[in-house]
Amino acid sequence: MMNSIRRASRDSWLAGVLSGFANQWGWSRFWVRVVFMCAMLVEPVSLTLGYLILAVLMPSENQQSHYRHR
Repeated sequence: MMNSIRRASRDSWLAGVLSGFANQWGWSRFWVRVVFMCAMLVEPVSLTLGYLILAVLMPSENQQSHYRHR
């Protein structure tokens, strides 16, 4: 069964998207945020749009999956 990336409900700043990626791959949330902010200096429009889309589409940690393992 594949684990999906979920928005973090705790230790999140905005929507928990970056914390969700950090938790999924075992990275430091601090460094994920630093890299994201540095990338925002280069490409702010695309990254802001991408973040907002992921904030809407990614399920949160608290949501139950609609798919059941059979």
